Amino acid sequence: MVSVNVSTPDFVLSQDPVFVDHQGRKYSISEDTLIKGLTQGIIISNDFTADDRIQSRWTTCLANLMFWPVLPFLLYALFNSLRFW
Repeated sequence: MVSVNVSTPDFVLSQDPVFVDHQGRKYSISEDTLIKGLTQGIIISNDFTADDRIQSRWTTCLANLMFWPVLPFLLYALFNSLRFW
């Protein structure tokens, strides 16, 4: 793994590991697909196990705290849009 693409679409943290093969081509895979592949034995790696995560559990919970201050605004926008239908 050479890097991790991090994005936050719709306030959800998305981390996609990027791998490079022997010819220098880059491949990106979602974290869930990586863990699923390791669990099923489709992906074999000496560096990863099926129990590994790209981000630790406590930092994931910490990152999810960013959502709560925005929640009232999201709910207001949702109810306001439903009211006009």
